Amino acid sequence: MQSKKSKGSSIAKNKRAVSKISSRGHKKRATKENPSATLAMLEGLLPKKGGKNFLLNLKNNITQRLSEPIIADYIETIKRKKVDLLRLAYKMNGDKIDVWAEIKNRDEKTRKKLYFIDDEVNDRHYPVAEIFLDSLILEARHNGAVPPQYTEVNLKQ
Repeated sequence: MQSKKSKGSSIAKNKRAVSKISSRGHKKRATKENPSATLAMLEGLLPKKGGKNFLLNLKNNITQRLSEPIIADYIETIKRKKVDLLRLAYKMNGDKIDVWAEIKNRDEKTRKKLYFIDDEVNDRHYPVAEIFLDSLILEARHNGAVPPQYTEVNLKQ
């Protein structure tokens, strides 16, 4: 059974936490459009023990959700512009998406198209999500296998 003193102090703690979060969010302009500020704002809620794991999981989940539309936009742009790729794969890597692409030997036209698409998609999404695409482009003669941690994209669909 809680005494009145401990109940009152927990209410005061909650009020202080809300005030702290609110002012932190206001200072950093936390909104749906600014997920980094929102994540920073939530740090004040974390328990001292185990808080870092919680925050890391939260960050990974937010990053995953923010990355999905970026990847979808990238793939749709490649298909819409009819870029002649042999293979395409990607993986999440913190605040960026690593893209692995294989093109025909000495196909500079396709290489340039891919770099322009990277820039185009980054220009659309980075200001909001603060996640960007980073591409590695290989030619078929390098006989590169898709790295195991990457997700391969079926370009035929």
